[in-house]
Amino acid sequence: MKILSKLLTLLLVITIFANTITFVLGIFYFFDFETFGMWLMELVVIFILTYAKANVDCYIDQYESQENKTRRSNK
Repeated sequence: MKILSKLLTLLLVITIFANTITFVLGIFYFFDFETFGMWLMELVVIFILTYAKANVDCYIDQYESQENKTRRSNK
């Protein structure tokens, strides 16, 4: 699960970089609705990746806290 969390972090960074490049290209070089639509879709992907990463991190925290509770009760 920790590998999945790191992978989601990497994907989030790549997506934010691509979104920034698309936004800059759309403003300075060519503005058309295809570029704007692509930028909006990248925003949707960023929100989905952020939600997935938050869920994975919460699952990891819950698993670790449950594991710590069982270790304490076994002692």
